[in-house]
Amino acid sequence: MSEQWGPNPAPPPPYPNPAKPPKQKRQFLVTKIAIGVAAGIALFIVSLIVLVAMLMAGGSTGDKQAATATPATIASQPADTSAATEQATPAAYTPTPSDFKLTVKTLSKECFGSAGCNLTFRIGVGYSGEPLDPSTTWEVVYEVRGGEDGPQINTLTIQGTDYQVDREEFASTSSSSKKLTARVTSVDSA
Repeated sequence: MSEQWGPNPAPPPPYPNPAKPPKQKRQFLVTKIAIGVAAGIALFIVSLIVLVAMLMAGGSTGDKQAATATPATIASQPADTSAATEQATPAAYTPTPSDFKLTVKTLSKECFGSAGCNLTFRIGVGYSGEPLDPSTTWEVVYEVRGGEDGPQINTLTIQGTDYQVDREEFASTSSSSKKLTARVTSVDSA
């Protein structure tokens, strides 16, 4: 074997690597994957839009079947039924005494030393229950405690988000430190 002095011989040509596809095929594969991912995302978005449209078409009727319908339950339902076109109306919420929080706002206070005080007050109403049907009027019976003459019973009315209460009520207390409290005792439709 003889060695040659001079320029280095050219390296041998690279051998094709069967595990690594040529660049053109790799780019084509990446393009196919990108198109598949984009199609999957588009299908998901369209499905989401259809689901939202179905839920909105049902409105806030509380129809649980529409909210939980699956392709299997849709396929098993008859195509044309009059029951499917009618929407069940949910039962209107009936408020309870615990849904209300009443406060006593003192408007004026006139005290007479050890003889006690005369108070003019108004009831403030807080409500924490479910939304009320604006077409139904509710009569709320409450009692005010802390007055010298015992509990005072009165009523207020509520319809939807509006309520009507006496602008002024009166009570006498045995001392200036005595506080009035109010609580709902019953709620009935008027």
